[in-house]
Amino acid sequence: MNIQELIPDVLYDNGVYKFKNIFWKYILNTPIEEKFLQIYRLSDGQSLEDVSNELYNDTIFFWTIMS
Repeated sequence: MNIQELIPDVLYDNGVYKFKNIFWKYILNTPIEEKFLQIYRLSDGQSLEDVSNELYNDTIFFWTIMS
């Protein structure tokens, strides 16, 4: 048995995407949503680059906003 077989899978989008949950043995004191995530709603016509520029003063970090 190899190490990948010991790590459980996490399925997303009804099983279309499959990832290895490398943190499966860790329990967080605070839910990750409360600690690290921020909800931001786009206005009509606003792009991820616009939000990146607003939050980070640079459009290159648009990929950190997507979820």
